[in-house]
Amino acid sequence: GYVTFENGFSNSGNMTLTGQILSNGSISNSATGIITLGSSDQSVQIGGSGLWTNDGSITMSGSNISATITSSGGVINNADGTIAVNGSNDSLTIYGGSYTGSVSVAGGTLTLNGAQLSGAMQAGNDGNLVISNSDIGSGASFTGSGNGAMEWNGNVSLNTDLELGAGAPALTLNGEDVAFVLKGSDDQIRHALTTRNQVTLLGNVQLDPFASWINYGTVNLQEAMLTLMTQASFTN
Repeated sequence: GYVTFENGFSNSGNMTLTGQILSNGSISNSATGIITLGSSDQSVQIGGSGLWTNDGSITMSGSNISATITSSGGVINNADGTIAVNGSNDSLTIYGGSYTGSVSVAGGTLTLNGAQLSGAMQAGNDGNLVISNSDIGSGASFTGSGNGAMEWNGNVSLNTDLELGAGAPALTLNGEDVAFVLKGSDDQIRHALTTRNQVTLLGNVQLDPFASWINYGTVNLQEAMLTLMTQASFTN
């Protein structure tokens, strides 16, 4: 069964979460707090209605750890907060939330689904950063090293101009199972995605109205179809 925190909890030291956790109150990780998700060969499921606020560190560093955070209150990773997946074959999926602090994956896969992104995102070594059904806002940046890679799927909205430099992780726009849609912003102002890195298209990839993609790097099409909707643009 679940370990339940009806009133939430706060952490300013070292805490390890394993198994099934349910919190219906707010969870606060202070600037000195370190929350470790699981240990090697374990799974972690964290749910409930509590809001997570992170000003410290949330980390995974074992191997073969699978963790999911589905708290309906979401996760707020503040400017000083860090979320890091460092282990071999680890998998962390977080639903919802806003991220102005740093997010990094150096091994395994980190998936952000339904997120508001305005912080530093990094995929290094053999890490894979997956952005799904999320909004990218001012202040967001993406860097990579080694064999770090990134995938976007679902709907990804640009609420600012975004440049992925030559040092950014290789990007896959994945529309194999469900069409991938790169959207302009909800304010109907055209925002540009500029790519200088390697980009691979899979399946059905669409540029929605007001979306603009300017490519200076390499685009690989693997049984893919790129569709430009009204007022969308692609420059290669």
